[in-house]
Amino acid sequence: MNINKYILVFLAAISIRVSAVGAHPVDTLTAGGNPFVLEQFKKTNPLAGLDNASAVMLGERLLYADVSLGTEIGNGSFHRPQQPKRVNNYLFSAEGSAYLGSFYVSGGFRFQQAKEREVQFNSIFNPYRGTPYIIADSTGGNWTKQSYAMWAKLASPFVNDRLSFGLTLGLDVNRGAKKIDPRPQSNTNRIDIAPSVTLRLAEKHSLSASFLYSRFRENVNLMLYDSGESQKIYLLKGMGQYTYDIFSGNDRERKYAGDSYGAAVDYIFLSDRVSLVAGGKYNNYLEDASDIENNKPRLRGRLYETDWQGYFHLTLKGNRAWHTVKASYAWQERSGREVIQVFNSSPEVNAWVMQSEAPRRSVVATSRAGIEYALYLSPTREGYHRWRFAVGSSWTDFSDDYKVLDSYIRYQSALTTLSVERIIPGETCYFKIGLDGSYNGVWDRDVNYTVREENDQIIGEKLINPDYQIMTSHFVSGFLNLTAGYELKNDRSIWLKVGGGYLKTSDERSRTDFRVSLGYTF
Repeated sequence: MNINKYILVFLAAISIRVSAVGAHPVDTLTAGGNPFVLEQFKKTNPLAGLDNASAVMLGERLLYADVSLGTEIGNGSFHRPQQPKRVNNYLFSAEGSAYLGSFYVSGGFRFQQAKEREVQFNSIFNPYRGTPYIIADSTGGNWTKQSYAMWAKLASPFVNDRLSFGLTLGLDVNRGAKKIDPRPQSNTNRIDIAPSVTLRLAEKHSLSASFLYSRFRENVNLMLYDSGESQKIYLLKGMGQYTYDIFSGNDRERKYAGDSYGAAVDYIFLSDRVSLVAGGKYNNYLEDASDIENNKPRLRGRLYETDWQGYFHLTLKGNRAWHTVKASYAWQERSGREVIQVFNSSPEVNAWVMQSEAPRRSVVATSRAGIEYALYLSPTREGYHRWRFAVGSSWTDFSDDYKVLDSYIRYQSALTTLSVERIIPGETCYFKIGLDGSYNGVWDRDVNYTVREENDQIIGEKLINPDYQIMTSHFVSGFLNLTAGYELKNDRSIWLKVGGGYLKTSDERSRTDFRVSLGYTF
């Protein structure tokens, strides 16, 4: 991928934002160079978080541009085995919105470079994205990763005051590599397309629908720099089950190819005091995992994923206080179909052909429900509130089963969160302090693992058992955020954000996080 093209697209978007002049609709707001206006708008506007671009034309729209540069550091023993013990992230992001004629356009760009330390049993960019089919090794090592993400939304004005059309686009490109044999090099790309339409039923009532499509591809090449030193690799199939191979060649290639189709429907109610979105979403995803052997693709397994989601977002606006209530329920099932193919070398075929299929060997099911209430007090003329209080709770029911060999992890958990924010405005300077706390409790937890090889128990001892301990941990955490900003002329400001957090589990595991970013809002 040519990254210079991405930069040119980003610069073009910024030029549109800067050159956008003239009259705008009366329901258009401006951030006024204040990051707190932007933050509160995203949290309280029910339309801001929808994949549906056309629905934004129903309510208030914000004109803004925001650029930031930052770093994140995380370290500690609380991490899953295929996650890093220590990570250093370097981030750049830019986003904004503008009118292009009578069309409303918003978009953003994000770059991230990460250095991850002590990652185990992994060869793909994101081992927790859902596939059970991962090539793992026992050496572990450090990873270097880069990510580029872009998104854009385009919404048309209403036609005959009834119909608005929209389009949401997304592109994620990632690459990563490990620095010790066997050395996987991963390249991924994901394209998201979501056309949408909104129908205004009456002055305050509307219906909106969108079609969701995603295309995912990942290519992984494993290389041995020391070809004289053979390596045992584990072809994982789910819940610690695997077949193994002795990797003694120079390279090995695996490809992942997936496509997702879905739809979302939303009911929207908007008035001067009340904003409400209630909707549902469905997605169905199919991904093939194939090895390249004899210069031909050999199908190893198929991932089937089904997602259902329902959500509700209510905002009540008063003269002295605003209230928001958010609720959601999501159900997801991922199942793996194992495939055995044999090579037919006849001149007529010369390809890998199907010998057998075993459906639903690996089945991961997750149910989640959550609710959050937030109170905003002490409004300002700039458009934000000085105080924010929020309390939330979420419940999770998780199971990971490989039923043929009676291997499983099961648990239920509940996470409770509290948040307080205080903004202190000044003549040209402003400050914000925020404190977040959470407690996670777990019950009905159980694990069973059937060992694949009696003389090699590394997967059970270093992957499955530690993963179970992390996922079923009781923990408390706290995070402190500080923001200081300075207002410039012409509705522009620069700001600095610093944050740090600490997590502690009941079995004495811990993790610390630190973040700092410098930004410019205009």
